[in-house]
Amino acid sequence: MKLTKLFGIALASITMLAGCNKATSENSGYDGRVFDISVAQDESITASLKKVGANFEITISGEGEALSYERKELVPWNAISKKISEVKINEGITNIGNYYFYSSTLDYYYIPSSVIKVEEFSFNASSTIYSYSTEEIEFEAENKIYYYSEEAPSENNKYWHKVGENPIIWDTYKVFFIGNSFTFYPHDDEFDTSNPAVANLTKNIAIDLGLAVEVDFVVKGAHTLKKFADANDELGAIVDEKLRANDDYDFVILQEQSTTPVDNYNAFNLGVTGLVKKVKETQKDCEVVLYATWGFPSGVVVGSKFSTVKEMEQLIRDAYIKCADENNLRVNHVGEAFTYVYENHKEISLYGSDDKHQSYAGAYLSACVHVASLFNVDVRTSNFNGRLDATTANTLKEAAYNVVFN
Repeated sequence: MKLTKLFGIALASITMLAGCNKATSENSGYDGRVFDISVAQDESITASLKKVGANFEITISGEGEALSYERKELVPWNAISKKISEVKINEGITNIGNYYFYSSTLDYYYIPSSVIKVEEFSFNASSTIYSYSTEEIEFEAENKIYYYSEEAPSENNKYWHKVGENPIIWDTYKVFFIGNSFTFYPHDDEFDTSNPAVANLTKNIAIDLGLAVEVDFVVKGAHTLKKFADANDELGAIVDEKLRANDDYDFVILQEQSTTPVDNYNAFNLGVTGLVKKVKETQKDCEVVLYATWGFPSGVVVGSKFSTVKEMEQLIRDAYIKCADENNLRVNHVGEAFTYVYENHKEISLYGSDDKHQSYAGAYLSACVHVASLFNVDVRTSNFNGRLDATTANTLKEAAYNVVFN
């Protein structure tokens, strides 16, 4: 089960409105309008509109059964449906009538526990519904619906809870990292790939935020994605075997050898396209995400193509963005977070003794970016600091948050 994208505005509970209320055709005419949408037409249920910038908020309040409509044109706010940016539905409404939000474009809606019935065309079919009811309701729509559970239920894929302000489905998310030393450092033994730091910190931070996450990995120092995509390569064969043995990865994270995206873009892109093809052939519902890495001081030397760490990271970032655009992927911008901290928090050492690989703080920052980006959650609320002091951890969490969401 994939995490629902979290950019929609919440909604709470809904019902339909009587056709006797006539709105003007101009958007401005809807600001401040209050519609009686109760079946009894006694104003026991109302829908109130408020203009916010270029959009509208709608609040549905009251108790009892709301109207339902035979077609979308009868809904009093239908003309501005695509401009609705927030829906608030208060406890007390018992149903959501046909076509209320059929023409709206929000990614998801909340409905209160008082709602016991949702009709066939209440919502746009692409929207996800999060019900505060702990039990199944009469649900005639084709939308995905999840029911509320404060604790992890015995049956996943059916319930949700909140992490911060975000709705999160109770499910176990499987994340598969494919990369090299920029994924498994730091270690006492530079050749130890059995416990990759970035992957495991990603898991620990996510779990602290209330997410059930498992990580898998294939990593080797200096290995390129082109090799990982080759089933005849020793590590490529392991990648191939894992993908064919498990069809339920939610995310596959691809991390290229540090400067290959700049030094040999074609090889980088070839590796990505090869691995994307394998994922599509073997996985049911999996997103491939690129892990954009960082510039590093030891790469800025006389005779190199990089004059500063920031310039180095920007060129690497540009290559990842180009590859992502060409393959319809998204990017976890770890390198951008590194640059921000490197330039603004000199007291934090992101690099190991070689001024290239990540220190523990660097691995922690990387993991924060992955968690925030993959699950769209506010990592600043995590209490997991690992081996870092609270001040350092909070600075890194703030940096990751700003890179992902600002």
